[in-house]
Amino acid sequence: MERKTVTIVVVVAVVAVLVGGGIAAILNNINGKESEPAIKIVDGSGRTIGLSEPIDSCMVVNTNVPIAMRVLGLQDKVQEILFYGDKKYEYFKNAGFDNITESAPSAKNLTNAEYFITHNIKYVIEPVSSMKLSTTVEKACDSAGITYIRLNCYGETMLEDMEKLLTLFGNTETIRGNYNSYLNLSQTVTETVLSKCSPSQNDLFLFYYMSFAAFYNQTSELSKITESIFGSNATRKIDGLNLNGISNQAPRTGGIQETLTGIDGSTPIRTLFIRMSANSSVEDAKYSWNGYSINCYKFSYMDDGTGNSRVFSIDSDLLSGPMGYIGYVALAEIVGIDTGYSIQTLLSEYTSLYGFQKPLTGMVYQLVFDGMGVCTDAIDITTTV
Repeated sequence: MERKTVTIVVVVAVVAVLVGGGIAAILNNINGKESEPAIKIVDGSGRTIGLSEPIDSCMVVNTNVPIAMRVLGLQDKVQEILFYGDKKYEYFKNAGFDNITESAPSAKNLTNAEYFITHNIKYVIEPVSSMKLSTTVEKACDSAGITYIRLNCYGETMLEDMEKLLTLFGNTETIRGNYNSYLNLSQTVTETVLSKCSPSQNDLFLFYYMSFAAFYNQTSELSKITESIFGSNATRKIDGLNLNGISNQAPRTGGIQETLTGIDGSTPIRTLFIRMSANSSVEDAKYSWNGYSINCYKFSYMDDGTGNSRVFSIDSDLLSGPMGYIGYVALAEIVGIDTGYSIQTLLSEYTSLYGFQKPLTGMVYQLVFDGMGVCTDAIDITTTV
């Protein structure tokens, strides 16, 4: 009688497992395989991330990921933002990130995973390589069972990264709808701009990366965008240029300077674009020339104080990330293409849609030079382009 009872219990237990969906697990175990995760992506660093269920909450590092999450309507899933440099607490709080606090530590000051552990964090989303958690902190997260996921949410992988966020957070109808609305807006603006552009190989330009005091290579994303709108990157005419990175240093003497000066003497470099820090003032725009190695490149596009230079500094927010479609408009309008759009109108619409309070001035400046090549003024042309 006892044996029958045991047999019945075993049978009932097996049936319960099978009814509970255990057939696949049993077969996988028989074959020496683990069950496939319900959610799987490959993050920006090439790591495979497998999750048993959608992410419900997370911490994020720096600003690009939370901006993309706000576009997708996922701001309530952000428990905290760990800024890498300047804290932009008010900027994000006003955009609907109700869970974040002003007391959160800087990401670059973390030395272990204690902050994540004490806040019961399971997931951290950070950039791929720049302004991310240190290797030490990532290893501590591994030891603590905290999953870190690397996504840039800007540049060439922005849309791909947003799709991965969709997957990580369950790809619900609401999130997908928010993504499709953004995609329709950005693609409509971008395609309209490009339909009006006829870039010429004879129109040479340079794009200067102010933070690194370097010129963008022709293989960089910003160079590709500008070439689709305007002309040809003058760095293409430099043989043997190192293209391993996105930019090459702009030294005060020798090397690239001599080559580009020679090119400008034979085939004028018509326009210089300077990538400027976000929310810059007139003085910041002037300093973008006078305070960096670029000031020794006295090319033919510089004027003698008449205000007709072809040197423009552009807010970095317009050049990468979810606002990138407005950057297409800015670049095209700068070189004289009537896109049919207004930067101010698009900025106002962006604020209305996503809550980020963007300034309606100070996004694009035209630099003014004296006869010695010193930048003496910066004219805010945001309202006219």
